[in-house]
Amino acid sequence: MPENLFSKSIEQLAEYVSEGGDTRAQKSESVLIAKSVLELKNAMVEIKKILDAVTAQAKESGDAAGKLATALNRISIAGVMIALIVGFATVWISKDQLHENHLKDSSDIVLNFDTQLNQPTYSAISDKLDSADPSTKILNRTGAPGFSKGQVENYLGVFEEMGNFYREGIVECSMINADFGYQIQKTWENKDIQSLIKRDQEVDPSLWSNFSVLVKQFTQKNPCN
Repeated sequence: MPENLFSKSIEQLAEYVSEGGDTRAQKSESVLIAKSVLELKNAMVEIKKILDAVTAQAKESGDAAGKLATALNRISIAGVMIALIVGFATVWISKDQLHENHLKDSSDIVLNFDTQLNQPTYSAISDKLDSADPSTKILNRTGAPGFSKGQVENYLGVFEEMGNFYREGIVECSMINADFGYQIQKTWENKDIQSLIKRDQEVDPSLWSNFSVLVKQFTQKNPCN
């Protein structure tokens, strides 16, 4: 295998790995694998240079020595090709493992959010929001039942945290959509919720930015396509 072809193949392999993964954590692990692959390339190239030099010197020394050196060089090239094949196999397995780890982490995080939202107060807020009428009153007012501003903001805070995980690519779109898509939509549709968010953002426009990401994504018809 010519040196330039070998180098190109290894570099393409490293690039393929470094682009793997959907999250920052996955990309970091992928980059480490890519660096290891490139180190393999550099080591193999240096070995080939040494063998080429030995072959050239042996050819000058005599026909028998030249044939032996040529045979050794061919063996080294075969070793390089085997190393390349092993490298591809290792990378493929590593990328699959990264994806499996990501799905497990995503599932664990979604389960944690589900546990939070099933707390009595949040569950009651969710039940109240699950109404065909978006003007259903959620916030308590004088002489009227409802939830305090703090309670509603804490409820929204769960989705704010969820939105942050989603923006970072840590949680799968399909998992959020399956477990919380309807809840996100009903929460956003409520007029009291919209008014609360608007008032808070008049004070600090950055407030509820992650929840807004969820709203934009999961109020679409096909959010994960």
